[in-house]
Amino acid sequence: MRPNLPNSITIFRILLIPVFMAFLLGNVPFADNARSAQELGAVLAVIVFAVAAASDSLDGYFARRRRQVTVLGALLDPLADKLLVSAALLALVEMQKLSAWVAMVIIAREFAVSGLRMVAAAENVIIPASRWGKAKTVSQMAAIVGVILEPGLRVGGYGVSSYLLGLAVVLTVGSGVDYFVKARERLHLPGSGGDQSETTGATDVTEDTTPRRPVRPRRPELRIETSSDRRSEQGPSPGLERLFVAVPLPPAVLERVQSEQAKLSTLGIDGLRLMRPEQLHVTLAFIGEVDASRREAARLVVEGLAGEVGGLTFLGGVRPLPSPRRARVIALEIDDPEHVFTRLHDAVMVGLEANGLTRRETRPFRPHLTIARLNPPTSVQPRSECVRAAYPVESVQLYRSELGHDGARYTVLASKATRTTGTMRA
Repeated sequence: MRPNLPNSITIFRILLIPVFMAFLLGNVPFADNARSAQELGAVLAVIVFAVAAASDSLDGYFARRRRQVTVLGALLDPLADKLLVSAALLALVEMQKLSAWVAMVIIAREFAVSGLRMVAAAENVIIPASRWGKAKTVSQMAAIVGVILEPGLRVGGYGVSSYLLGLAVVLTVGSGVDYFVKARERLHLPGSGGDQSETTGATDVTEDTTPRRPVRPRRPELRIETSSDRRSEQGPSPGLERLFVAVPLPPAVLERVQSEQAKLSTLGIDGLRLMRPEQLHVTLAFIGEVDASRREAARLVVEGLAGEVGGLTFLGGVRPLPSPRRARVIALEIDDPEHVFTRLHDAVMVGLEANGLTRRETRPFRPHLTIARLNPPTSVQPRSECVRAAYPVESVQLYRSELGHDGARYTVLASKATRTTGTMRA
């Protein structure tokens, strides 16, 4: 197994922090006197700090280059940066080279943004770093180095380090405000002015959170639905239920899909919202709003399917839909050489049409698995080398979709166990 170089670099950066602190606050034993020890310690501390800061770019580069994006790396990388900056600020306050309020502003911002990022992650919302955030990081590093070295150059009665600190504080506060504004829009918090429902932006038929009409994409082979066509933002009309038929993901397949989602979350795609585990399934038929009394007919259609589906199906690579230039969703392709999903779709549609529950669309059915949505539509080129994974069709289920304050909730109304013939192999 190839070692994970990016994570090793990140851990190395964390281990450099106590070395940096020791040089900055301690005495260098091989110096001639106390003053030279302090000056030499400052120079060595700056060198260690620069190496640690430079490693921040290296781990990200190798993670993308070697396809070694991991959940551990996504956790450790920002943690290492915050530990390094916080350690430097606290050391400078201890040395009375920095006002405590400056350190407090910078550290408080980092804690606040980290907390908000955790809230967003719990909602499967990715808020990518902006140019403000990157400028903030560079300005903080430059200010720390300037304060440590204390260059004698002065402009307008103030040292250069004072100007660097001022710039760092302004960018720190500004980037924090920018992040919170973006978070309010993405999380649809009160006052954001956006749609309060979970279905904001483009969705796939797998979400089925609002009554809507299909939108014809430029590449019509895949079914893409959009919530902009909905007739109501408050769920189905009284007495109606929103139903759809789908194939759920087996646990082994779900684990593979979540690995692909973790890779997407590190790409900094603006407006990315990952699908929750309960939202991950391949839709066979979107029934839409029907009277609750018709639910029994839909249940009989699903339970009347043949238990033997036959053939092999596989998950494929990542694909932006309807096109990379204006992607609304990011999906995993379904490699279905023996048309297992197509035959299931046809069988379901025959039963639903016979009972007057839905009508077949003119464009051909092409199965795919939506793993993320984009709001607003974005140009994206996700790079993926997803290993071809077996996707056994173990059941077909009838779902009811209900829209709540925290998004769509699905209830399984009927399930038909299926069995795939042949030897499943990845």
